[in-house]
Amino acid sequence: MPSLPLRSAAGLGLLAALLLAGLALGGCASLGTGSSFPTWQIDRQPDNSTAVFQGIPVHTGQIVASEQGSAQSIFLALLVSDNSPWVHTGIIAIEDGVPVVYEANGQIRPSLTGGPPTRNVGGGLRRVTLESFLGKQRFVAIYDPPPGADGERIGRFARDSLKAGLPFDSFFDRSDPSKVYCSEFTALALEAGGAAPRRSSPVNPNQSVAVVMDWLGITTPDIIPAGAVIEGATRVALISRRDTLPQVEAYFDAKAELHRRFTPDQKLGNVLHFSTFSGLTFQPEVLEFLRAANEAAAGWTDVPPDEIGKRVRALAAERLGPFDPLRLANAAHAR
Repeated sequence: MPSLPLRSAAGLGLLAALLLAGLALGGCASLGTGSSFPTWQIDRQPDNSTAVFQGIPVHTGQIVASEQGSAQSIFLALLVSDNSPWVHTGIIAIEDGVPVVYEANGQIRPSLTGGPPTRNVGGGLRRVTLESFLGKQRFVAIYDPPPGADGERIGRFARDSLKAGLPFDSFFDRSDPSKVYCSEFTALALEAGGAAPRRSSPVNPNQSVAVVMDWLGITTPDIIPAGAVIEGATRVALISRRDTLPQVEAYFDAKAELHRRFTPDQKLGNVLHFSTFSGLTFQPEVLEFLRAANEAAAGWTDVPPDEIGKRVRALAAERLGPFDPLRLANAAHAR
């Protein structure tokens, strides 16, 4: 049985939507107090070196990581070989007593010439308040930078990059630092603060991904995933404006399971669907799996994280079919 429901390959309309996935943030939402969020978990108490934002200790040089939980987010996870729970990162700075976020953000510009949308991407570095940033994301985590990194130098790099008007890199080309994508910018900021260079992950060797990359003109062999940016960093807070903590855990486990099942024989069209009316969405079976995990996790208040992972995999087997990676590897070797 296939590891995901079989569908036809993605078309060019889907390809354009997939690119847009990596460039835009979600819609705005007003931010109430931390107590109004289902998940507002503070992992470290404030000290004399930090400011406080609704109970969260914040300081210049911290990292924010975010995830929308959307079809676009899943695509970005499938783009690289290593699964990453997060898809977007930025740098926090305290300016005039207010925590702000520096982030690289791309925007599709209208074009009458046709061709891949990578040729018509604008945007670049921007600065928003942390409050605004939290109001646009489904999941957010805040991390202290890795040990030995200087927060003020990290913040200075972010400010200087904004002043320089650093544009967005829609081709994800790390060899050209004159343009940056989100995790590349964050990695460069950390490196400017004395942190070790962040690792990159090879582009997924899946043939369906290769077709997308070729059409978009993206030739990079690897990408710095958001998950690599936070390696060695200590989490300070975990926030979700719509999900309880077990639901947050269940979503990341479900996302990891979809990545695990996206074997070389799969197509992006097995996971995602595109139409001119609804845009990029999940295939029905995948959507039902994600909904089932979210609904079940609402009742998992006292379930430990390891058990949540087991339950999510059981739901995947029920909704998507059994998955035996060893059998698939043996079958591939036999061919």
